[in-house]
Amino acid sequence: MSRFALASIWLLAAVEAVGAETPSAATVSSGLSGFSNQCNVGWRDYLELKEIREQLTRGADANKELVGRVIMRLNGTDRGPDTSAIEPIVVPLRRWQEEAERVNGAHSRVRRAYETLNEWLSSDDTRYPKWRDYLRSDDMEEQLSAGAKASADTVKAILDQYSGESPVLLERRFRAVRDALAKWHEQLTTAASQPEVDVDGLIDAIDTALDDRDDALNRDSRTAGTWREYFMDRELTRAINSPEDADPQELARILQRYQGYASAPGLVDRKLFRRQLTNWLAELQEPIDDFLAQRVRAAKSDYTEFSEQRVAGIRARLQTAMRNLQNKLGRISSSKLAGWQRFLLWPELERELNADSDVQLRKLSEVLDKYQSGEPGLQLAEFYEVRRQLQNLIDALQIRETSVHRFEQSRSEVTNALNDLDRYLQGGGEEREEGWKKFLEWDELQELWKENPTDLRAINRFAQLYASDQPGLKRAPFARVARALTKYIEMQQLQVGPDAQDIYASRLEFLAQYVRNLRTEERTHYDAAQIGQRLEWLETVGQAPGLVQQIRQSFSQPNLQISISGQLLTGSMNRPVNDTSPIPTRRVDRATISGTATTRGWASGALVPSANGVVLDVMLNGNTQISTVGTTRPVNVYVGGNTQLTGTKRLHVTLSGIMDEPARGAACTQTYVQAIQPKRRLFRRLVTRIARRKTNE
Repeated sequence: MSRFALASIWLLAAVEAVGAETPSAATVSSGLSGFSNQCNVGWRDYLELKEIREQLTRGADANKELVGRVIMRLNGTDRGPDTSAIEPIVVPLRRWQEEAERVNGAHSRVRRAYETLNEWLSSDDTRYPKWRDYLRSDDMEEQLSAGAKASADTVKAILDQYSGESPVLLERRFRAVRDALAKWHEQLTTAASQPEVDVDGLIDAIDTALDDRDDALNRDSRTAGTWREYFMDRELTRAINSPEDADPQELARILQRYQGYASAPGLVDRKLFRRQLTNWLAELQEPIDDFLAQRVRAAKSDYTEFSEQRVAGIRARLQTAMRNLQNKLGRISSSKLAGWQRFLLWPELERELNADSDVQLRKLSEVLDKYQSGEPGLQLAEFYEVRRQLQNLIDALQIRETSVHRFEQSRSEVTNALNDLDRYLQGGGEEREEGWKKFLEWDELQELWKENPTDLRAINRFAQLYASDQPGLKRAPFARVARALTKYIEMQQLQVGPDAQDIYASRLEFLAQYVRNLRTEERTHYDAAQIGQRLEWLETVGQAPGLVQQIRQSFSQPNLQISISGQLLTGSMNRPVNDTSPIPTRRVDRATISGTATTRGWASGALVPSANGVVLDVMLNGNTQISTVGTTRPVNVYVGGNTQLTGTKRLHVTLSGIMDEPARGAACTQTYVQAIQPKRRLFRRLVTRIARRKTNE
């Protein structure tokens, strides 16, 4: 491999290392171009989008103050004045800027070029005085101070000095001054022939229009300051107070802001970009290395709004996946298709999907459990697609419950809690009831609750009142009202609030912080409690079900540990065994066999090491003596036997109960004939011989 190729690989690796992005920074980077294209020059300048793009390349060293400043500007421009209050400023401001450019534009460029050159020449103390004399610097500074009243002849004389034949004058700093002087001289010589513009009249018109604009801004004091910053009021006021020193370029920037006001990027796009910046700033301020906390942060962009069209689309894709699976299984064999359909609760799923009424989430979850059971064959693509679409449908329906059913349910919970509290107060006597209702502003709350209340500030005031530290409010009837009001506020924010996604992202950011804290050595019970509250909130609003499950599994651990001595467990099992029981009568051929069995031995127990619970082996070692008699019409045969036996049965004690494994055992039996007794004397020898032969068989 060539050195050039190696160098290229090293350079690419270095660039990737330097520009490594956090998840939120990557989101900002991908959204910045589209948002910037929607902004005109004025908005790009105000929101410092060029600087934001530069900060994205700095990784963790990005300027947090800059990002925070842009967020505040976006936050303060949600609502602005009507364009009718802005348009009267644009025309006089444009004419003033053009006049300032005509009069002071070239003059300002000469000043900037001259200051740059003078700073460079002053670094050489020995030659600097000679250069000042040669370039007539004193005359230059005098003419610059005169501004629009400068002498065209004097400027021409200075220009001649910069246009000399010395090679040094070809240096770029000299050339910049010379070019600016040439344009200034041209402007001064033509100024006399152009009509004079009433700058004072333009400024008066701007000043009057600014008063009307301020009246419009002051209607919303929360955003007035941000809009004044956008319109560069400080710079415009300075120019109005000293019009002769007005900088044409600065006036051009102000004009761009006013001209671009009406063509601002859409409110939805501004909110989206603000949300992306907010997530990025949170990562910069609180960097998180923990993978689970990073997973929480990444989920901030996963907020899903409910729509019936979305549910219908998922349902259609699920039905298509089911048909594809059915066709594949049918091509293999009809029996295999029928078996899979029974196992996967196929009829139940079809019934739910074809029902006109609401689909039951419980039924869908039962079917999903079958697809997630790990049965061999379920890893095939057709099964996976059905499982994926079924999970999507369940998630979407959970969100629907949040958006519609749970919202109505939260309202009903408040109504029921208020009715329960009313009955509780009535049972305590009239004087006590009146005192509590006066303190709780009962009549005001009842009046508010008659209609569908959307004033969240008013509802929140009552929620805080019912949850205050007043003695007695911790009792269940009062606390139930406080909880119901708080839940209603949360559901109302997500149902009709304009910033539902901002609320969701804010909750997840706090959740990420608590998750990170709980996975460190400095964790506290407070962190665990906060995580539990936010997971409960996510479940209530039906968002991020996969994340909730992952966090619960991560922090799920035994919260009760019991230690029991092995001797205590096995002691009651260690005992002798002495048992005599009849052998059930049975017929073999034409013989009837009966008898008794006596077992003597020792039962014991032993613990088996296990990390998954308590495992016990119950063991038996013993000997069984049997004595039987087989009876036929001509003879009785007495048989004895001895069996050496061992047996073991394993028990598992878990949270789910006691489970046992099949017993294992071994036995060795020896039998012998004790006696043969013919019932008749006739043919005794023959009967005995036949009976002995049969017994040996």
